[in-house]
Amino acid sequence: MRYILFTLTILLIILTGCQNDKQPSADVAHKKLDKSFMQSHNEFGFKLFQQIAETEKDNIFISPTSVLIALSMLYNGSDGLTKDEIAETLQSEGIDMATLNEMNAALLASLGKETDDITLELANSLWINDNFELTDQFTSNMSGYYEAMIEAIDINDTQSIQMINDWVSEATNEKITKMIEDIPPNMVLLIMNAIYLDAAWTIPFDENATENKPFHLANDETSDIPLMMLQEEFAYLENNDFQAIQLPYGADSQMNMTVILPDEDQSIDQFMQSLSNEQWEKWQEQFSEQEGTILLPKFTLEYEVNLNDPLAALGMPSAFNDQADLTKLVKDSDHLSVSEIKHKSYLDVNEEGTEAAAVTSIMVVEMSAVVDEEPFYMEVNRPFLIAITDHDTDAILFIGAIKDPR
Repeated sequence: MRYILFTLTILLIILTGCQNDKQPSADVAHKKLDKSFMQSHNEFGFKLFQQIAETEKDNIFISPTSVLIALSMLYNGSDGLTKDEIAETLQSEGIDMATLNEMNAALLASLGKETDDITLELANSLWINDNFELTDQFTSNMSGYYEAMIEAIDINDTQSIQMINDWVSEATNEKITKMIEDIPPNMVLLIMNAIYLDAAWTIPFDENATENKPFHLANDETSDIPLMMLQEEFAYLENNDFQAIQLPYGADSQMNMTVILPDEDQSIDQFMQSLSNEQWEKWQEQFSEQEGTILLPKFTLEYEVNLNDPLAALGMPSAFNDQADLTKLVKDSDHLSVSEIKHKSYLDVNEEGTEAAAVTSIMVVEMSAVVDEEPFYMEVNRPFLIAITDHDTDAILFIGAIKDPR
């Protein structure tokens, strides 16, 4: 199943700004969210989605909220050029850090939901190499605004990997069970955010109405997949470019899934590149209640993407190189950079509702650390490829796949 485009309106807003010494107040979680924060959040989400889509040819499923919360925590430890670039990337230039952190705290508090029909949970964690110590201000902000769990770990102990992955598994209800495979010897800090959603449709689909029907893939091929069917009154929008429907979750319709189907004459790639928050807000005003029939694929997908290049392209390249200024993260270390920002997600859409999860991890390393290379071990005991090339011309003279060397 390919190129499924829809946006969950639960992805609201998270931003960051300028660092100062203001301490978190006890009632920051009760601060009212400003509309401009939501607009900036969604605009970042569309831009990141489009940036990934430029190179990703299959399914894409990300949580802008998760990415933004993780970047917001990193932002609190940045300074100079890196701080300016992250602010630009997050669409938050000129907004002071304390105000933005207060908005983040309010967002985290408002998103948490636990009803009979909807569970929405967010969690933050920081895993610090026990040879280092976080700055006092950064620790205060992470605990006060982001309610982040802070854990010092021995990076040479394999149990530390298990501890991190256990946290991920618990935070995502076991939908994402492994976020890291190993810990590099120069790791200083791992910043993580997890988001988990389990939401029942306000009006569930009837399993007996689900039938296999042809689905037209982007390469002009067709494949039979299960399509769920429902005939009801929903918020609906149709114009020359697309059809769209809002499928609500929960008894009180607290959330919904917007499903957008581009016109047959418009490719999904073209449509994705036209998205913007301004356009999105205009569409919201054009939906109206209308009775009709929706046929929606029943599917499950897992997705993983490295965000280094997309985020660098959006305006924060210095975080990933020797120009990185992360001096407000850790005491007594001026040579830090981000080695990897990884995002994993899970999605299950069925007759009863939707289960979704995402985790964002930011790996901060010490650039000056010497990384010892381990001796490699290569046992060619399965089918393998060979290529024979000419050094002067770089021509590949022979290439082969050896499946049975007998």
